[in-house]
Amino acid sequence: MEWIVPVKRLVCALQTAGFDTVAVGGCVRDSLLCKEPHDWDLATSASWEQVKAVLSPICAVYETGTAHGTVTAVLDDVPVEITTFRIDGVYQDGRHPDGVTFTTDVNKDLARRDFTVNAMAFDGVRLIDPFGGQADLRAGVIRCVGNPEDRFFEDGLRIVRALRFAATLSFSIEPNTAQAIHRQKQRLSLVAPERIGSEFQRLLCGVNAGAILSDYWDVIERFFPISYSAQAVDALSHAAADVSVRLGILGIGADQSGEEMEAVLRALRLPRLLCEAVSFLCDHADLTLPDTRIAARKFRSVCGMYTEQMLAVLCAYSAANGKDGEQQAQQAKMLVALSEAADDCVCRAQLAIDGRTLQTICGLSGRQIGASLSELVNAVMEERVENTKEALIQYVQQAITQL
Repeated sequence: MEWIVPVKRLVCALQTAGFDTVAVGGCVRDSLLCKEPHDWDLATSASWEQVKAVLSPICAVYETGTAHGTVTAVLDDVPVEITTFRIDGVYQDGRHPDGVTFTTDVNKDLARRDFTVNAMAFDGVRLIDPFGGQADLRAGVIRCVGNPEDRFFEDGLRIVRALRFAATLSFSIEPNTAQAIHRQKQRLSLVAPERIGSEFQRLLCGVNAGAILSDYWDVIERFFPISYSAQAVDALSHAAADVSVRLGILGIGADQSGEEMEAVLRALRLPRLLCEAVSFLCDHADLTLPDTRIAARKFRSVCGMYTEQMLAVLCAYSAANGKDGEQQAQQAKMLVALSEAADDCVCRAQLAIDGRTLQTICGLSGRQIGASLSELVNAVMEERVENTKEALIQYVQQAITQL
């Protein structure tokens, strides 16, 4: 396991000062999986005051959670959370310990953690693994540290985290842990919706998301109350890891209107733009994959900024139907790509004339202008007229003459 330079300097400074200091949690797990850690967390026998005293000469140190023994050191623009070894107290609210007791024993600190794969530490020389996390990593297993009933009762968010890890790492969930997830699912009601929403988005983008949704829908529907659709879950495996696309697939499979789906997502405090995108996808579930260049233009015209997501949703459903569906999906993608590359006219802004031209040259006004522009877009998309100023004016004038 390799340190990045700023982390190595911080660890060396604390160890030189006489404090046991280790990398812990996700950064150790990811390193053992040969993945680059997203962030680095350190744990130490030093109190937060001692950490600040040792590190302040070499970097900025911020008091980000001193009640739980945490400070954040920033060295070479790399933020590193550093927390004193601790033992958590009772979890009265189902999310946070009422208090913590600091310790100098790293094994006691690791014992409070959620899963064995997250309960490992590295001191620069040796891996500290009292609960068999490395073996579970090799076996591809998510297992709670200690009694899973206790772990999920303490903190309901661990339920969704277990599902997220299984989905993103493509791991199985150890049987006792799996049973506890089903039995303790009511603890999710104690968790802030935005925390669940954040984990759920990551779960949905996992390579194993379909299997997790299928096996744990009774848990998922506690915070994502839509109908289960086996067809939608199957389609997920044919979709890119785009959360808007995957939510759209599930919403359409459950026959949710855009308004209904948006309400579900807003309850999870998901971003507004994401909610709006998924709402659009659900409201346009009746669209079909384009099979001609003209159909591709019209598809783009209807979908606008959501073209890519809508195409991905429909292609996923089509591909889930077998080889013929996959071929239809590939053809549709090619047609839309060709239309985009050619910058085909699909909206009023791309017309060679505007409303003012229709007013001054053709004598139109008010609603006539809007209706004429819409008709011109359709005519251009259907190749009934070229998108040039002269051709469009002539088209409108002929239409006026025929009235």
